[in-house]
Amino acid sequence: MRRSWLVLAVMATIAGDAHAKRMFCTCPVMITIPERGATNVPTNAKVWSFGTPSPHSYRASDGVDIPNVQVMVPNLEPNRPYANPDWMVDFTTGSDSDNTAPAVPKVYYASVVTLPDGSVQALSVSSQLPSDTAIVRIDIRDSSGATVRLLTTPTRLYMCQPNLHVALGKLHVEVRALDLAGNQSEPVATDIEGATLSSADPDLECKLGQLSHLLDDEGHHHHGHGYEILLFVLVLPACFVGWLVMIVVRRATIKRHLAEPISLLTAEAVARRLIRWQVIWSAMLIAAAIALQFDRSVNDLAVFLAPFILSSLGQLFLQRSALSLLDRPEADAARRGPWLVVTTLRDSVTVRASDIDFVVAKRSSIPTSVAK
Repeated sequence: MRRSWLVLAVMATIAGDAHAKRMFCTCPVMITIPERGATNVPTNAKVWSFGTPSPHSYRASDGVDIPNVQVMVPNLEPNRPYANPDWMVDFTTGSDSDNTAPAVPKVYYASVVTLPDGSVQALSVSSQLPSDTAIVRIDIRDSSGATVRLLTTPTRLYMCQPNLHVALGKLHVEVRALDLAGNQSEPVATDIEGATLSSADPDLECKLGQLSHLLDDEGHHHHGHGYEILLFVLVLPACFVGWLVMIVVRRATIKRHLAEPISLLTAEAVARRLIRWQVIWSAMLIAAAIALQFDRSVNDLAVFLAPFILSSLGQLFLQRSALSLLDRPEADAARRGPWLVVTTLRDSVTVRASDIDFVVAKRSSIPTSVAK
């Protein structure tokens, strides 16, 4: 656990880099809500389908029609599973209905990028949404007074080619939060100046699946196999070379310290103390790697914990080997600075320890009767 600062520093650096790499806009794709596997769904929830052009529209609670939205109102019973293969939905209801509208969201900024003909190339909204938000409604009123509307989800607020057209110039953007039952919050609005591109940006193109194949249904970027290949081709060999260099440097460092003989009881107490803390640290690293798998936004970071896990397990193996050598009748133990060296006629094991490990081990190795 003495190197926990290194693990945290590496993960913080990589997490920031991974977050930056995930700033990809999402292409139009059909979204169905509630998500499959959802639980505690209100009994008055609707089944929503939107995200791609369709002949359907939805009339919101304020009387406005939102195009390209199909809504089904199923007859839901409390605490029952519900499945509809045609809509590809599968969820479980809760015990109550939901008749309370979400709180008003807070908009940090909005951005609309268009081509000279007014077709929207990219739409981005940064908003602090209430926790019960299932759907986000975005209304854009342009300088001509026309308004375009769409629905999206809290994870898809940066969109490529959302099939919208606006007049160039100033834009009035309103954001509303909706829950699964269709309860709608009051709007929060901001006025912006639309940005215009002279020509289409290839990074924002969704034609022929050029970008959509890089994104999953929540807008996350897929690295594919190239990410893992890069890891094995570059990172792992670099780690192996670094490990060899570390062994050479460590041996040279150990020899610089004078050998101080210590009792086998003290050496055994040091080894057991190191093993105890190493087991805890290894378990924490493994648990962290497993926990990262449950968050799709950061699950790629779990692979960067692998070197730390292997290193921790390697140290645990050395500590167990040192403890095993101490059981041999010809075993001898010595302290060389911050190192415990255990040798026999044929083997030798060196493990790193701290001053506190030696002090605590020396005290614990003294029989209780002698200490009194």
